[in-house]
Amino acid sequence: MAEATGASGNSGGLGSGGAGGVHVPQEPSLKAGVVLTDERVDFLREQAFCVLRVKTDKWNRFIGAEENQKIILDFLDHIWTNRLLLFTGPGGTLHAGNAQVLVCVLSSGLNHEEWPPVVSDDIHRHLEKLRNRVVTMRGRAEGRTLLPLPLCVERARPQDIVLSASGWPLDRGLLYSIETLIVQWSGQIWNVLKKDSGMVLLRGDHPGPNVELQFWTAQRENLLGIQSQIQSPKAEHIMEILRRVNSSYYSSFKDICLKVNEAVLEAEDIDLYLRPLRRVISSLEERSFPQVDTLLPPLFHTLCLIWSRSKYYCTPQRMVVLLQEFCNLIIEKAFAYLIPEELFKMELEEGVERVQITVSVLRTFKQLFHTHRQRIPKYYRHSQDIKLWDFPATLVFQRSDRIMERLLMIEELFATALDFLKLEKVELGGSRGKVLSEMVFSMSEEFHDRWRALRESKYDPLDYTNDGFVRHYRRFMEQNRDFDQRLGTVLNLAFQHSKNLNSTFKLLKMFSTLLERPRIHQLFSPNYKVLLDMFNQEVDHCQFILDQHRNGLRSGCTVLGKNMPSVAGNLKWTQELRNRILTNRSNLCQLAHMPLGCAEADDVLQKCERVLEVLDQHDEEQFSEWTEGLEEICQTHLKEPLLTLDTDTGLFQVNFSPALTSVLREVKYLGILKNQNTPKAALHLYSKRESLYTYTQTLTLVTQWYNQLHSTILAVELGLVKEEMDGTRRQLDPALRELSWAQDHLWDYIQSTRDLVKSISSRVQKSKANVETIQALMGKFSHRAFITRKSRGSTLLIFSDINESVSKQHALITSTGEEIHKLLQESQSLLGVTDLDSSEWQAYTDYVDRMILTGFSSAVRCSLQYLMDNTDAAQRITPLFEIRLVLNSNEMTFDPSLDFSHSGNFYDIVDKMVANITSMASFIPRVAKHQRLDNYQCDINEMEDLSEMCYVIRSRARATIAKVREYQGSFASYRYLWTDDRSEFMRQFLLYGHVLSTEEAELYADYELKKNPPTLDNFKEQINLFESLYTRVSKMEDRRVFCGWLQLDIRPFKHTLMNVIKRWSWMFKEHLLNHVNQSVRELSSFVQDTAHGLSNKVSDGDYAGLVDIMGHLMAIRDRQISTEQHFKPLKSTAELLKTYGQQLPESVYTQLEVKQHEFREQFRTEPIFKINVEEQYKLIDKSNRAVAVMEAEMKKLQDTADLFEVSFPDYKQLRQCRSDIILVKAVWDMVIFVKTSIEDWTKTPWKEINVEQMDMELRRFAKEMKMLDKEVRVWDVYMGLESTVKNLLTSLRAVNELQNSAVRERHWQQLMNTTGVRFVMGEGTTLGDLLELQLHRVEDEVKNIVDKAVKEMAIEKVLAEITQTWSVMYLSYETHTSTGTPLLKADENLIETLEDNQVQLQNILMSKYVEYFQAEVSGWQRKLMVADLVISSWMSVQRTWAHLNSIFTNSHDIRCQLANDAERFQGIHTDFQSLMTAVVQNSNMVEVTNQPGFLENLETLQQRLSVCEKALAEYLETKRLTFPRFYFVSASDLLEIVSKGTQPKQVTRHLLKLFDNIADLRFKDSDRGGGGEEDGEAVAIGMFSREGEYVPFSEPCVCEGQAECWLSALESTMRCTVRKEIQEAVSAYEDKPRDQWLFDYPAQVGLTGSQVWWATDVGIAFERVEEGFETALKDYNRKQITQLNSLIHMLLGDLTPGDRQKIMTVCTIDVHARDVVASLITQKVTTGQAFAWLSQLRHRWDDETRHCYVNICDAQFQFSYEYLGNTNRLVITPLTDRFHFLGEEIELKPTVGIFITLNPGYAGRAELPENLKALFRPCAMVIPDFELICEIMLVAEGFIDARLLARKFISLYTLCKELLSKQDHYDWGLRAIKSVLVVAGSLKREERSRPEEQVLMRALRDFNLPKIVTSDVPIFLGLISDLFPQLDVPRKRDPELENAVRQSVSELRLQPEENFILKVTQLEELLAVRHSVFVVGGPGTGKSQV
Repeated sequence: MAEATGASGNSGGLGSGGAGGVHVPQEPSLKAGVVLTDERVDFLREQAFCVLRVKTDKWNRFIGAEENQKIILDFLDHIWTNRLLLFTGPGGTLHAGNAQVLVCVLSSGLNHEEWPPVVSDDIHRHLEKLRNRVVTMRGRAEGRTLLPLPLCVERARPQDIVLSASGWPLDRGLLYSIETLIVQWSGQIWNVLKKDSGMVLLRGDHPGPNVELQFWTAQRENLLGIQSQIQSPKAEHIMEILRRVNSSYYSSFKDICLKVNEAVLEAEDIDLYLRPLRRVISSLEERSFPQVDTLLPPLFHTLCLIWSRSKYYCTPQRMVVLLQEFCNLIIEKAFAYLIPEELFKMELEEGVERVQITVSVLRTFKQLFHTHRQRIPKYYRHSQDIKLWDFPATLVFQRSDRIMERLLMIEELFATALDFLKLEKVELGGSRGKVLSEMVFSMSEEFHDRWRALRESKYDPLDYTNDGFVRHYRRFMEQNRDFDQRLGTVLNLAFQHSKNLNSTFKLLKMFSTLLERPRIHQLFSPNYKVLLDMFNQEVDHCQFILDQHRNGLRSGCTVLGKNMPSVAGNLKWTQELRNRILTNRSNLCQLAHMPLGCAEADDVLQKCERVLEVLDQHDEEQFSEWTEGLEEICQTHLKEPLLTLDTDTGLFQVNFSPALTSVLREVKYLGILKNQNTPKAALHLYSKRESLYTYTQTLTLVTQWYNQLHSTILAVELGLVKEEMDGTRRQLDPALRELSWAQDHLWDYIQSTRDLVKSISSRVQKSKANVETIQALMGKFSHRAFITRKSRGSTLLIFSDINESVSKQHALITSTGEEIHKLLQESQSLLGVTDLDSSEWQAYTDYVDRMILTGFSSAVRCSLQYLMDNTDAAQRITPLFEIRLVLNSNEMTFDPSLDFSHSGNFYDIVDKMVANITSMASFIPRVAKHQRLDNYQCDINEMEDLSEMCYVIRSRARATIAKVREYQGSFASYRYLWTDDRSEFMRQFLLYGHVLSTEEAELYADYELKKNPPTLDNFKEQINLFESLYTRVSKMEDRRVFCGWLQLDIRPFKHTLMNVIKRWSWMFKEHLLNHVNQSVRELSSFVQDTAHGLSNKVSDGDYAGLVDIMGHLMAIRDRQISTEQHFKPLKSTAELLKTYGQQLPESVYTQLEVKQHEFREQFRTEPIFKINVEEQYKLIDKSNRAVAVMEAEMKKLQDTADLFEVSFPDYKQLRQCRSDIILVKAVWDMVIFVKTSIEDWTKTPWKEINVEQMDMELRRFAKEMKMLDKEVRVWDVYMGLESTVKNLLTSLRAVNELQNSAVRERHWQQLMNTTGVRFVMGEGTTLGDLLELQLHRVEDEVKNIVDKAVKEMAIEKVLAEITQTWSVMYLSYETHTSTGTPLLKADENLIETLEDNQVQLQNILMSKYVEYFQAEVSGWQRKLMVADLVISSWMSVQRTWAHLNSIFTNSHDIRCQLANDAERFQGIHTDFQSLMTAVVQNSNMVEVTNQPGFLENLETLQQRLSVCEKALAEYLETKRLTFPRFYFVSASDLLEIVSKGTQPKQVTRHLLKLFDNIADLRFKDSDRGGGGEEDGEAVAIGMFSREGEYVPFSEPCVCEGQAECWLSALESTMRCTVRKEIQEAVSAYEDKPRDQWLFDYPAQVGLTGSQVWWATDVGIAFERVEEGFETALKDYNRKQITQLNSLIHMLLGDLTPGDRQKIMTVCTIDVHARDVVASLITQKVTTGQAFAWLSQLRHRWDDETRHCYVNICDAQFQFSYEYLGNTNRLVITPLTDRFHFLGEEIELKPTVGIFITLNPGYAGRAELPENLKALFRPCAMVIPDFELICEIMLVAEGFIDARLLARKFISLYTLCKELLSKQDHYDWGLRAIKSVLVVAGSLKREERSRPEEQVLMRALRDFNLPKIVTSDVPIFLGLISDLFPQLDVPRKRDPELENAVRQSVSELRLQPEENFILKVTQLEELLAVRHSVFVVGGPGTGKSQV
């Protein structure tokens, strides 16, 4: 068996089906097809196959049975069947059944056969109890009442229970079970009947109305279930059994059944009538709380209908419960809306608003209750009994009333806080304003503390069970009464010290709400009378101003608004005065407690009315005076001719009367002032303003063209167009006489005249431009030499470059000639020339011909002059040409040759170069063909000055060549080296020891000369000869310059000659080497042969062997003598060769080495080894004789041993003695020599001491001493000598120091004091005198003294240089252009020198050697410091003066506004001029700057100028207050704007600093070339963004008057235009497809319109969802995707940059909108009130207010209409104005918001200053979603499959960041993403057919590889291949660029390797997409060359 569900099981119960209770199943219409196609049945089949192993045929047979289908459908479709039992029977058949298996098994009698009766009964009883309990519990779990049945009754079939006449066989157990069950049923039913919906309220809970509705729905269902169970057949049989047996339970249960029936009727009735409340409750729950009050009337209407219609719900008990629950619902929504625990922590305005809305809703609910309570009778029909709501209202509103009390307390607290918290912004003025402001601030702080305590309280203020809030409230209000008293006192004091009426009204406006507080009003009320008096004085003052103005009008001294005409200006003046009066009167009347009904107030107001009447009368007088004679003026001047002619100059002028212009201006400004009484004549004239304006502007153009033509046309041009000029003159004649402004239809004449004049003017001007172009073309080569060195003064002129330069020049001249002839042909066509032989055309071509000839002569002269300059020895510039001296084939020649007979010689090169220069004129065909010449060469050849220059150049070349050849003769002495035969020379040298001279050769020609082989000295002499010759040649100069311009390179000749000399030297060295090697080889061969012969053994009697051995011994003896004689020369030869660097083989040295032995004993006791001994040589002779005696004795012993041929030991000690004697003799020789030399030196006079020579000799002595044997170094005589030499060396160093020229007399005195030795330093002082000072002991002191002397000398030198510098340092002056005032000229050299000298002096003062020069240094420091201060102050004064002078001179407005300061500046100007005039008489810098009082005068001027600057700054501040956007610009820019304010076209360049994206304006006259601005009027008709987008204004903006005025008008016009454009765009959105609609409007408008319609469409989709169209949002999402794809395809097309940017921006927003809608679909949002939708930024257009609003959550902002241009942006933030806390009121925009996006951890970023950071609240931001950003940007660049590509893109960059090495230049952030996406977009548009994946892969690879280091390249390419498998896209290449790179590389003498070319192209590609590119790499990798 298998169990299909896990619900609780049950068994038994009434009825069938195993539901565990009574139910009435509905019989479904079973259809096999439905069952077989149901997926749920398939699931059951799979479970049966899996668990029961049922086969397919068994399942098919099972499911085919109709009863099985019914069981399965009941289980699947009905709630009561929650179990399905499947089991298999015999044969594997499948069966279905219920879950009563346990009951069946235990209750079956067949299973009890073996049981005792007691056990069986007990099992039945327990089973019955268990089953009843299970059924009851299951009913409770399901929310209904189930009545359990006895097992016997439940299992019995109906026919089994039918009673016969004798009755049904019953036993007592069964009857007991039935009666027990009836008792249980009664209890269950009574529990249901006793239920009441008000029980929850009685428990103290606060349920809502849904609880009531759910109660009655559940009650109805439960009662119906009980009714169906007790009415079932089995229950009726049970009742029949009880009736039959007369059970006492029968009647009571019968009553219960009747009550159930009645309760069912009641529940059904109540549930039916309460059902309409479900929709009302749902609306209440979903609607935001502020909108709840609109739902309350329908609610009470529904309640009244329920009361009047329901039979069972019209009782007070029921209605009170329902009303209480509705109260609870509203209160809970109020709590959710108020957030009580956060109520006091909210912003005050928000808290007040929420509390007031809540109070309003609760009051509305209560009022509607009372209203409908009275209207209850109206809901009953006439025949019905009326039941009133006569229950007490307190039963319903007990809770809400208590909450209302708390809300009113909170509202009062908020109102008080709003009043008092405003005090922190109060800034009081007046004489005591500061003190009063501090008092107010103190009260504000005190209140803040109290309010803060309230805000920080922890209790719930709406919890009426807690009295903590009430106590706090009472204490707070008590303190407020004290505040009122104090604040009223402050207000009175502030009023008393108010300066004027305006400040008083400002004061009252600041305290407006506080004045409503009773105590404050009571304290202030006496001041209203004073205020009335102040108003009276204001009216009197206005009367006085009016009188003054009228008097000024009579005297002609009135001042009106700038640029305003007279009448309109007067009217505007009176209008401003009128507005002033009316404003003050309005402010007075708006005061709530002002006693305006008193007599005094009436008098003042009547006086005000009289002044207003006078103003009206004044306006009428001015207007009437203007209208008199106006019609005649208009008619008269309109009849004047159009033009006038100046007969003297022949120039035309437009004759439009200034009077008519004045009338037009008056009418215009009167229209602005809304004047309705303009005369008809003026209006008629004004109606023609457009035509007149067109006429005047066109005629102005015509006259300008004609006058320009008339003034600039040349005679040669006039001859060609004379007829046209005459025709033009005739065309203009009617405008001088016949035509007037009054005539109609002038446009045809003006237009034809314009076309005629424009035609001839443009053609003549174009021909002039052609002539200028010809001049420019000739100028390309006429002003520079074409054969030049690469850079002046450094580079030689390369012969190979000359031909290239000539070719380029000739090609340039040829192409220039072609262009000139084309231009001449164009001029011929323009000037209408048909006859080329006419004299006029010939004159014109002659004119052009002379121009070309002049260009050629200039070009030739320029090139020749270049050669002249560079071949002029007097110029002393670097050489121009270079030739080389070479030695080839035993001949000395030049390259190039200097032989005139050789082709290509140097002179031919110069001559050809000159010829090429002069022949350039032959490459342009002659323009003047009538001259019968082919070109211009003949004219050039005939120019004498050019011929003279050519002659000079050639002459210089010949002269210089002669000098070079003369120099060549100086090398004749070396000629034998390369001409003589070296082998013959060596032959003669080896024979005779020298080379035979010519005389010797002739003398001994007939007989042989005696041979004399050379000695080693002869060889040494020859070798030294050639070595010295080699050294001399190596020191020869490498180059020599002749005549200053021809350089001879001697290095090739020199190197060749040195090689020849080396060959000569080697010839002798080689001979010696061969001689030594040969001798050594012979000796070696002899030794080997002798050793072999002596090794033979001689036997007895072998006489021949003995003779052979003796022969070898004799040979050895003979050889020993010759070897000893031969070896010494060989050794000398080897040593000689070694000195010349010629090494012999090591074996030779080994054989020639004479072993040396050291002494083993020394004569330590001999006096000859002591230094202090006399007669040294006698002692040495004595020792020598002793050694000789010993040697004689040893010789005798040696001879004896030789006779006996025995060996004799070697006496080494004797040899050591001999060696010692020799060495000590040498030491004493050196001692005597040194001492003798020193004695000679000591006699040398002081000034003649050659320390260097002495030092050299001493060092030579020391060197020779060191060359002695090491054994002598321990001898006393040696050490004494060494000490003497060392001490003298030390003393000589000190002497050398003292010879320093820096040592003065004072330093000698210091030296004597140190040594204690005195002597007179003079001419007779010798070295010996100095040595007596024992300088070797005081070497350090001497060094310090000399160092001091040197430092002092350096200081002395610096001071001398400073004195010399400033004695010739003069100031430079320049003259001020406009005033002629002499000004100090900034001299960077002077300033730098001054600063350097000051630093030098400061360093000197810090030196410890400055003592001797202290006074002089301090003096110079003081002078230069004063000079520095004067120069700095002078430049500052001069700069400030020049700045202010330009302002006060050029700006009339500033002079008028700042009259006193202008006058003050004039005085400063006079003083400054006087001072400058006096100063410039002397130009010496030190003398001028150190004049007494000069610095003080400058400082005084600076102070006076600062006063003017301050006044100017205050003036600018007034401008900023008028137009707050001026705060965005610097003071200098603002000055320029203000000074040029009346010239709008000069101000437009500053617009980007004032507006977010207005870069320029288009003025009305721009297209016609007029100058409306010069006529006093400039009308802007549109604006340009910095991207070039143009937006026409909705209405023209008049840009006149002060800058701040018309800029304010421009701001207003900008906003009106953007607003109107948005309105039109929103309205026209559905008229055409969106992709066409976008191009009809500016980018900002299109974007905003799209956002408006997006929000609208989503709202429509939500409405359709609520109507039942569930797929509405999905349909709209598909529409979004279609629109987005359409835009993407547009991006791939040809668009202008502006349109492309617009579409990209819209795409960016559309992707976000698409994702938002997709998110709503995912979250299954179905209503527009869901937070997921409300949290989005939504734009909407309000048709009533005609404004665009931006909503997010419950916030709403009005669109500011700031023009943003066509930029790439994600969020639109309108520009807002700033507001300053400085005592002035300026315009404050409520939408202001300042946001700082700061990432301090980013590279190059710094933290905000703490004082600025404190003004902002920090906000944490999440990390940006790179993938989403990438997707949006890909869409904007035209990619369709953006999401997948974005995922790959970000995956690559993430992996690169993690896997690649860390390099400083790696960047995997948003910047890098942005640049690559831009590249990908451009590649996509270039190759639209290429798949998007390939495009992105190429961009990622090619634009990242350049920055990847070599070691990371394989990893990067691997990542690319993993993300884009099987993609191999070739790199996009630019063949033209690569070829250009190869050519440039070749020109730079580099190798064009492919990798190098790749790096260059990669750099160019990166520069196209990145703002900054770094080239990185190791040293020597080619970064600079790239």
